[in-house]
Amino acid sequence: METNRSANIGAKSDKTALLGIEGVGSQTVFSQPHTITITNRTQKRIKLTVESPSNQFSFSLSQNTMISGESIDISVSTNKSSEVSGTITFVAESIENGTDIEAARQLRLSGTSELPTRCLFTQNQGAKLQTITSGGSSSEVNITTLLTETDVRAIGASRVDFDTDSTSDAVFQRKGSDSISLIDSDDQGNARKLDTGSIIPRVQKTQMTTGSFDGSEKSVFYVSSGEIYALNETTSSSPKKIASPENGAQAVAGIGDIDGDDTDELIFVDGSQTIRYVKPQDDTRTTFASTEVAAGSSNNVGIGAPADFTGDGTASVPIVDGSNRVVLLGPNGVRQVLIGGSTNQAAKSPVAASDIDDDGTVEVVYIRNGGEEELRSVDTDGTVVSLTTSTGEIIPADKKRGVTVVG
Repeated sequence: METNRSANIGAKSDKTALLGIEGVGSQTVFSQPHTITITNRTQKRIKLTVESPSNQFSFSLSQNTMISGESIDISVSTNKSSEVSGTITFVAESIENGTDIEAARQLRLSGTSELPTRCLFTQNQGAKLQTITSGGSSSEVNITTLLTETDVRAIGASRVDFDTDSTSDAVFQRKGSDSISLIDSDDQGNARKLDTGSIIPRVQKTQMTTGSFDGSEKSVFYVSSGEIYALNETTSSSPKKIASPENGAQAVAGIGDIDGDDTDELIFVDGSQTIRYVKPQDDTRTTFASTEVAAGSSNNVGIGAPADFTGDGTASVPIVDGSNRVVLLGPNGVRQVLIGGSTNQAAKSPVAASDIDDDGTVEVVYIRNGGEEELRSVDTDGTVVSLTTSTGEIIPADKKRGVTVVG
């Protein structure tokens, strides 16, 4: 096995030696998130760009300019469930004279084999932003309150730890604010804000998501005026436009490989509630691929972040359709109907793909339609479970905000 090695070659034979690259190698499988250290060995100030040509890796940089002799750490991760091996390209541009140094290095990274086990929801009218995790049985869950005030108007799916404290951050919008907020259980009720500038988020019948798409930094993806934008702490107040569908967009569901081509797609709901997806090289105004299936949308938009329900490396998109059925979608339409009919119906609002009972498989957590608006789960066998507290009480949830996955 090869240990972390430095890619420092004699400067006389290879000018890539002017970039000290530590923490790469094709023999060692590194766990994630993995840290690569770059040292500027030139005599100039440089601007650094890091790319994954095959879009297998995502990166988080504390800064992208370096003075001579300075070192920075780059956090590398992947959202693939299995091991990933690929090339990372480092480009250093001299700010003074425009001279470029380009280096390509191989990296092997362990997959994110851990299944998501938490779900995010609110109570009536956006009161109490809360999460649930398994309580040790198929039905019992533990509840954690992140915010107690009544001020949440939209939530999003997230498996991203933005503040690197080993806990995925919940993403949401507050009433009376144009910013997007992040919070986790370690923040003690103190949410962090991302300034959206003039690109104000949609506030009704919508959903956000987080992740890395097409080599981007870890970002929040959201809809504004029918267009999809990416926002991160580096670009805060200057969101980047990702897609401008010809008939608009309502919600961004998540990022995942739904067509089995080893490249992640960005899943969204267009202006007619049809589930479509953006591929990495798509132009912002292309005609985006469609599943030809529409999500139900009487309360909110009935869709969740894609997840691998079968363990084969290909994700499916959980939705609630116009008939209140919970179904799994692929790129060409419905793959499987989980529940339907008059007795088991889901509210047309966001759902979460999560291993909520900690049995090693993914379930869909949804809000019951009709009667008590409670949280329920259904597995790929169609088994429905009413989720309860340790004292056997059902868990009410708000249909206009829905339920999403968080970590």
